[in-house]
Amino acid sequence: MPTFIENLYTGNLQPLDMYRPEGEAYHTHSQHMSTYMNYFQSNLKPDDFKVLQEMLDTIGELHSAQATSVFVQGFKTGAKMMVEVFQDKTV
Repeated sequence: MPTFIENLYTGNLQPLDMYRPEGEAYHTHSQHMSTYMNYFQSNLKPDDFKVLQEMLDTIGELHSAQATSVFVQGFKTGAKMMVEVFQDKTV
């Protein structure tokens, strides 16, 4: 079985793939989004609905970019914490 480091090196470690949204809030928001999308699909002209979908895709891409940045910053912060812990000579 490959080690964590081997999986990281070979690109087999995909934290986002391991993420499974849970909780009532996620499911509630997901249901609301479906309701809104059905409403707009029924009430907008096809071209207008396409523009709405493109805008929502762009918002998703922005959130993805933000999540990537937050993950990288969190990883760096955790690594700095570990360096500090292992360099502590008072323990």
